[in-house]
Amino acid sequence: MENEIKKSNLYKRLQELRVDFAYSKNLFFAASERVKTEETNLESKQNNLEITSILISVITLSSVAVYFSQKFQELSVLVIGLLSIAEIGISVYLLKLKNKNLCDEYVKTANGYLDLYKKAKIIEAKVEDNVIGMIELSEKVDELTYLQSKLTNPKLTTTDEDFKKAKSNIDNGTSTYTEDDFKNT
Repeated sequence: MENEIKKSNLYKRLQELRVDFAYSKNLFFAASERVKTEETNLESKQNNLEITSILISVITLSSVAVYFSQKFQELSVLVIGLLSIAEIGISVYLLKLKNKNLCDEYVKTANGYLDLYKKAKIIEAKVEDNVIGMIELSEKVDELTYLQSKLTNPKLTTTDEDFKKAKSNIDNGTSTYTEDDFKNT
């Protein structure tokens, strides 16, 4: 019976899921690094543009204030002063406001795949040690498949470079243990 489980399509599917999880984990961690770099560059450009906008607003409103103060005297200075303060306040507030960090979404998804990878490895070890039978294996594979479907996020995209980096990490052994790892930890 023990050899039947290891030769079953279900066990093969478990192994396929484990490999999928390893690739997905590495893929989303690679994508998170790429997105973080993009977000940092975009944030820097956005900050520079917002500071420029604030300076232009201050110069423009000051010029308008001078013009209207000469034409309409005291009341216009008060109104323009209040508008200037409001404009500068809004601009500064927008400068402090940050976009939702998409990088965090990639890391969250990668950590979800890491968790699934670990669960698959544990189930696989239980099968290898003849601890679980075919029915329990079937339930575990169904559970992993369901949890995998919950990680789908259409706004997270990956590139060929992300995949190449993920494959390189797997090929270099980032998802495996060496004998030294067992001795040193």
